[in-house]
Parts: sequence; C-alpha cells; structure tokens
Amino acid sequence: MSEISLYDRTGRAVAYIEDDMDKTIYTWSGHAVCYIEDDKIYGWRGRHLGWFIDNIVYDIYGDRI
Repeated sequence: MSEISLYDRTGRAVAYIEDDMDKTIYTWSGHAVCYIEDDKIYGWRGRHLGWFIDNIVYDIYGDRI
C-alpha cells in the first residue's frame, strides 16, 4: 500500500489518502474523515463533498482546495 499526501495552500501536509481499495482520506493524526469513489469524495454519511481528479481536490463548487 502507498499513500498520497494532501497539502494546504502553505505547503503543509494536512491529510493523506490511503491508496487501498476504498481510498480513505485520513488526517495525519489518524482519523478517517472521508473516502473517494469514482473520483468523487464522500463523507461517512454519504454526502458528496467534492472530487479528486489528477491528484487535485475540488470542492462541490468546482474550486481547487
């Protein structure tokens, strides 16, 4: 298994994607916060939060975050 780091706008690593079957996103403190399915990011209750396309996270408005 490998992981993909996610950075904030200052370049600080804030979360990572566990590159497993379900592509879970974790904070660096180890909390699972959401998951990726077919390039869409969902919260644990099934709410669509955005997209993960070409290693870029987009919010529900299509803005890069």
